[in-house]
Amino acid sequence: MRRKIEHRVVTMDGQSMIALTVADFERLDAARRQLGASEAQAHQLRQQLKDTRRRVARLEGLLAAPVRPGLPGADACHRCPHPSDDLDS
Repeated sequence: MRRKIEHRVVTMDGQSMIALTVADFERLDAARRQLGASEAQAHQLRQQLKDTRRRVARLEGLLAAPVRPGLPGADACHRCPHPSDDLDS
């Protein structure tokens, strides 16, 4: 595990500030960049999930819709063998 970042509180012009070593600042800066990259990836994954859910909902709606006679392919649905037809013989 990495060592804890040591900091000092200093006062400049009446304002409290935190002083870090250059190495500690670079570690914090690298962590900030990694967090930003992770947030961007999470945003992209959330968008993909939203798009996928929308597509699944659309497919569910299409699959649940009754076949209307007269549409191309509607007759084929009535001619295809059904698994329960094999049980009768």
